[in-house]
Amino acid sequence: MNKTGGRSAVRVIRLLEPEAPGRPMQAMGDASSSIAWPEPVGSARDSAAGELDTQPCAPEWPRAPREHLKRAEVTEWPVTFRAEAADYAPHWWRQAGRTVLTLGLYAPWAHRHNRRFFLQHTFVAGRRFDHEQPVATEVVRYGLWLSAALGVLAAEGGAPLAGALALSLVWLVWPLWLGVVHAQTVGALRWGRRPLVFHAPWWRVYRQMSPWVVLGLGLTWLAWWLHGPAAQHAWATPALALAGVMAVALAPLALWRWWACRQWHLGIGPLKLTWRGSVADVYLLVARVGLWGLALALVGASIHALAQGAWALLVQRGMPEGVQWALAMALSCAWGALVWPYAQGHAQNLVWQNTGCRYLRFRSRLNVMAYVALRARHSLWLLGTLGLAWPWVAVAARRMRLEAVTVVARVDPADLRAAWRDPALPRQAMH
Repeated sequence: MNKTGGRSAVRVIRLLEPEAPGRPMQAMGDASSSIAWPEPVGSARDSAAGELDTQPCAPEWPRAPREHLKRAEVTEWPVTFRAEAADYAPHWWRQAGRTVLTLGLYAPWAHRHNRRFFLQHTFVAGRRFDHEQPVATEVVRYGLWLSAALGVLAAEGGAPLAGALALSLVWLVWPLWLGVVHAQTVGALRWGRRPLVFHAPWWRVYRQMSPWVVLGLGLTWLAWWLHGPAAQHAWATPALALAGVMAVALAPLALWRWWACRQWHLGIGPLKLTWRGSVADVYLLVARVGLWGLALALVGASIHALAQGAWALLVQRGMPEGVQWALAMALSCAWGALVWPYAQGHAQNLVWQNTGCRYLRFRSRLNVMAYVALRARHSLWLLGTLGLAWPWVAVAARRMRLEAVTVVARVDPADLRAAWRDPALPRQAMH
């Protein structure tokens, strides 16, 4: 049953004082509800910046679209997801069956069809999304992943030096591959037949991802050296552990650089978005997820100890190694099923809550703990049905995440589409 009937595509809000940004607004037809228009991301009075911000706002892209985009009444465009599990289940079973029958060779086509299904049932301001990426791109992407993985595994099995060289090559090529893949993915997205754009040159992506490259190369060759020429030294293992701790400490900084690069170069028609998330925000996110994971790990360790004590009390002997292994695996899977949605929900709120420009900005109000509870129930459903409940699980999770996002805009959607100078028309309509 469609649960989105109560969400209107656009909600119009009248500005009380257009000349005073940041003043309260009141919804038409609802005198009791009021919201405050958030200052444009990157503007001089952006509330996210605290005091008066001297950073200039990123220019709209292409340059100066003011003759196309006029300031209009402030509107909210809720993201609506109109897919039903009963429609997705036959589609998913077909794709899964073809993938199994072809021993995984059909995976690029299956991934493409599943992604298009979800996007074609996602609407903003009454317009659906779509994805028109050629399947050849998916095939090349899967081929590169597979060849890199096989090359590293083969080299590792043959000689440590060859494995280190292969892994170093992966680290050097990875940022370029990541930027190209993201540009192709975003460029294939359509909203109302208009394409989105990821406008960042390869060298800028490489520069943003350079800390990851340097860190990966350093850890790779340090591991080779400590397990090879320096393996006899007593300080080899502590040195490698110290390097791992440093890598974990610097990982949030690298994650912030990628998010900043991705959001700052996202083009929506004539608009270029900006991102106001800070390095401290990402470190706080990682710390929050780490504490949540640590608390769950302590609970899991307590359950494991209680299970061992109960087994010894009832059976009068120690727990067999196979049972211990199975219990540890079950607790590890439960830990991952609770930690991953927690991190995913907080990351969505952080990234999209700080994304926008002078004409529009995003709001993400995902209830993280409700999302974690939903995913926990989904894990039990998948376990009880041996994975056959995946279509219902995927649709419910996607609906909860998407419908937590709202676009707050100062531009009419028709004006935005009119200013989109290169509409992506279907091939049959171009003649």
